[in-house]
Amino acid sequence: MNKQLYKHHLKCAETWHKTWLFIQNHIDGNLQLETEALCDNLNRKIDNIINKQLRKTGNYLPNQHQRFYQRTINLTNIIFTKEEQTVLNYGLQYSLEKPLKTYWINLIIETERATKLLDSKSQNAFRILASRKLKQIYNSNSNINSTQRRHLYIVNKLKQKLLTGNAMLVQADKGRTTVTVYKEDYTNKIHNYLTENNIQPLKKKISSTKTLNIFRKQYNKITSSSTKGKSNTYFKKTQPRLH
Repeated sequence: MNKQLYKHHLKCAETWHKTWLFIQNHIDGNLQLETEALCDNLNRKIDNIINKQLRKTGNYLPNQHQRFYQRTINLTNIIFTKEEQTVLNYGLQYSLEKPLKTYWINLIIETERATKLLDSKSQNAFRILASRKLKQIYNSNSNINSTQRRHLYIVNKLKQKLLTGNAMLVQADKGRTTVTVYKEDYTNKIHNYLTENNIQPLKKKISSTKTLNIFRKQYNKITSSSTKGKSNTYFKKTQPRLH
């Protein structure tokens, strides 16, 4: 089916030339509206089913024994504004799209380079499709909302504050909490962990096979001690603990 659709696209592009771009945009717009309407209808049905299940079981409140952790914890004297705290609450995996000007020229060049590798008869058709896609990217990027622009500004301010205060952001051992800690404190924590567990650097390089054998022996030692009820500190984490 995809191959047939692909062939029809090329045939239409060769038949209507530049007009096909506007025809395809019109078709894509109608398909998008139909898809959104279908998704909204399905979401309403799912919400109705969930509400009926909740009314039957009466489970309106979360488990009282479930423990929730803070999204961010500040272990430094650095003061964050309300906006900065909001961005930190998104977590360490929160990412923002790069400005279009940083990759727009390279994107056009790479697109044209890839088009030239195709058969000469189909290059023009692919250029039309590529130009439509590039136009979509340009329009979507130019319409980035003010909130995202504000977040970019706040992220730069956070970087500057952490750099000035010699601090860093790390993930805690529970609840994906983001912890602000001084670099010196974190370095000391890692150093104490290495010292307490008698971890030392290798004096000479060893082969990968020998390294694997060492890890296997160490793993067997750990698992055997665990089965005997002995305390195990080999897997102790250096992440900040919340309990």
